[in-house]
Amino acid sequence: MTCFGVVASFNSTLTSQLLGDGSFSATATLLTTSPEQWSVVSTGTVSGVIRTISLRLRRGPYHPDAAVVTGGNLNISGNPTINGTLGSVHSNADLSVSGNATIAVNATASGTYSSSGNPSIGGTAAGSQPTMYIPPIIPSSYQQYATYELRSDGLVYCGQAGAAEGCTPGALIVGGLTEWSYNAGQGLWSQSGNTATNGALYVQGNVSVSGSPGSSSTPWQLTIIATGSVTMSGNPSIQSYTQNLLFIAGTDIAISGSFTQYGSEAVIAAHEEVRISGTPTIKGTILAEGSTDVDAILGNPTITYGGTLGPTPIPGPLVVVARSEAS
Repeated sequence: MTCFGVVASFNSTLTSQLLGDGSFSATATLLTTSPEQWSVVSTGTVSGVIRTISLRLRRGPYHPDAAVVTGGNLNISGNPTINGTLGSVHSNADLSVSGNATIAVNATASGTYSSSGNPSIGGTAAGSQPTMYIPPIIPSSYQQYATYELRSDGLVYCGQAGAAEGCTPGALIVGGLTEWSYNAGQGLWSQSGNTATNGALYVQGNVSVSGSPGSSSTPWQLTIIATGSVTMSGNPSIQSYTQNLLFIAGTDIAISGSFTQYGSEAVIAAHEEVRISGTPTIKGTILAEGSTDVDAILGNPTITYGGTLGPTPIPGPLVVVARSEAS
């Protein structure tokens, strides 16, 4: 039950559904989309006794409680540092921590927790902990924020938010963006070199960044929203261009090299798995939705999450804000 990115109106009713010795009917109605609010009314009957339960649900903004949250198994090894007042890691499956990892707050798992080597955990280190909410990672839901679209035909178009960069949404960008090239066989858009255009990119396919654009004084202002994977290597200096989003991937995200993030905290989110290695410096939260994937934090990355993440369009969980019963 969600209107995220797709549904503007919704009403559905189940009638006379059998359940044990009784039956029930239920109706779900989307009341508003901003904020997303639902009415759910269910009436049950057992042995002539009728009871109706009415719920009002609301989806608020997403506020992650940890620097790293994964749906699948998470392996942490090497010498990574997880900093900040919310510098925790959590797996909704199993968590393994080894080497000399430093985690400022908690290292938890909903499945099993294991450790070896000399990790330093500032708070709780345990398994069998409650799951953490991970929102659905659907790249097309963020297409509206793109200033440029790098499409599977190998051409670049002005994005839905392209007016911010002086182009007409939907129009072909003649000559493209010169720092980007397309490999049709791999469905891959690649950036190399030390110069790059600022903007939010909606990419049909996979993305690879191997150049080193930007600097500490003038970071590359970038948001990547890809239907495929995002691979970041080289030594770019980057800050989020829009909506406090850095990378959104329809499959995997792999970050290596010495990538450095500047500016405010931002979100890195993959529909499947995340792999962080090398010596990147990341500010914000990392999400990996995939429940059957193995995520990894290796090498010497530094990830800092202080809970200062600003507003994002990522949806939070539906919560009950009102409940009533009637006989």
